[in-house]
Amino acid sequence: MVPGKGSELGNAVAEDPNIDMISFTGSTPVGRELAQADDQPLTHREWIAPSRDRPSAVRGNRLSRISFAPKLKVIAVPHNRDLPEILDKETHMTRRRFPVAALTALLLMAAAPAAQAGPARPMDDVLPPIGQEIELTGDAPDTPLQIRDSAESVHFTGGLRVKVEADPDDPLTSRRLQVSGMRFTGNLADGGGRARQDGTITIEQNDVDVDAKSLLKLTQKFPPRYEQVMVLGFTMTIDQPDRAEPLVLTTKEPAKLIGQLTQFPPSGDIYQLRNPVDLVLPDNPDDTVATLQQFPVKVGGL
Repeated sequence: MVPGKGSELGNAVAEDPNIDMISFTGSTPVGRELAQADDQPLTHREWIAPSRDRPSAVRGNRLSRISFAPKLKVIAVPHNRDLPEILDKETHMTRRRFPVAALTALLLMAAAPAAQAGPARPMDDVLPPIGQEIELTGDAPDTPLQIRDSAESVHFTGGLRVKVEADPDDPLTSRRLQVSGMRFTGNLADGGGRARQDGTITIEQNDVDVDAKSLLKLTQKFPPRYEQVMVLGFTMTIDQPDRAEPLVLTTKEPAKLIGQLTQFPPSGDIYQLRNPVDLVLPDNPDDTVATLQQFPVKVGGL
């Protein structure tokens, strides 16, 4: 599709000897001009007006007409005649397998979205505004946690806060998220999912998120789809009655929690860890004490 002024672009197309066929819908004077441009007289002209029992292929037009070059003729194509028949009888050109009504409908369908869409939708409509602060809640039942040789199941509940910031690397389709106030707590559970009263576990953000690495990425404009990646460094405190002091661990590498969303803030969407998270003693990072194997957390906005 080449947009342009008809008096310029149309004349250039009509006068170009390398163009074998021209199809157009227009007035009688335009047909005469095209014929003159091709040095061919109007040797045949037939106009077919639509009626109730013979609707026009071009809705809203009084007449349907199609013209061909190099032996250009302005032809009105009845809707019950196939394009190959018209080409064979009127222009002796290569056969085509598209009925004219179907061909016209395809052209109209292709043009309609551009005409009706209007101005492009700004990304501000589908991405949260910069500076907005959003409270998120989380619920992660049956979270598998390996502590040394013991496999545990923990039901975590809690939440965090994110502040929306500009992403200098991709300002049009992405936002950085500064995470703060992350805190989840849970009780160790038995095999039936019931909480035991012999220990609690607390997950808390271990550093101020000065250099925000969490991202919200717009992956599809319409309907909007997002990928949210939360990069979380945290401490895990395991407090059990049989221990004199709580066991405090820290993430060896930040956890990456991924959510595929159809809206933001999320509304009950499930986020998953990209990889298991090893937890180590702060003064001995080579000794993995616990591993958070999964963290299937349902996240919602307040």
